[in-house]
Amino acid sequence: MSVEYYEIAYESTNLTPCFRTNFERIHSIDYSIILTTTNGRFELCWDDEFFQYGIGINNHSKTSFSNSQCWNVSTEDIWAELLGCQITSIKIDWDKVTTQYNDGTKEQKTYPQSIRVSFSNHRRIFISAAGFLNEDDTKVMGMMDNLIVSDDEVIARKVRMIV
Repeated sequence: MSVEYYEIAYESTNLTPCFRTNFERIHSIDYSIILTTTNGRFELCWDDEFFQYGIGINNHSKTSFSNSQCWNVSTEDIWAELLGCQITSIKIDWDKVTTQYNDGTKEQKTYPQSIRVSFSNHRRIFISAAGFLNEDDTKVMGMMDNLIVSDDEVIARKVRMIV
């Protein structure tokens, strides 16, 4: 298995990774993650199939975003212990959001907020459509066009990636 992060290339002259955070076991990706396994390539990204800030899984050969920079993060601490392991399950955590319109009507939608990927070595990765509003924040906010990744369930719960 290999893992690549795709980040938006805001400046074509300054291509440096932006995924590291103040938390050692949390990465923040502003577009998508590609997992390449023996069964193919899978993209985890924020998308709007159910709600504009949900998380999605695509099965295809390359990222769906063209203005990006790619980082192979397979040997980063979060991912290194998973190399050579099989994915044993994927669990999607759904959340609800209520939108109130100017005319007073309300609409409730259920959407995929986070994904838990379990591996054959009994380790898990937590990925949520969320982000830090500011660099020094200690909690993430949902409903953002960003992904937060951690391999530590205690930290994932502490920063409210998962409930």
